Amino acid sequence: MKESTKPILTQTVTELAKEWAVAPRTIQRVITKMTQAGKTVGKQLGPTYPIILYDADVQAIEQWRKKHP
Repeated sequence: MKESTKPILTQTVTELAKEWAVAPRTIQRVITKMTQAGKTVGKQLGPTYPIILYDADVQAIEQWRKKHP
């Protein structure tokens, strides 16, 4: 029997901001607040690289924004 696997979806802060029709800085602020609260969100190879968000990160950001308008 063949297992079906979902592809891992990734996007950058800029791509997510375009999708949600908000400024990239809005997403970055949410990520900063989540990080300050002890939550790990996204991956970044270094300060000059974009933050890569996985589907789970996007869901976590969306939930955070709903709880902290």
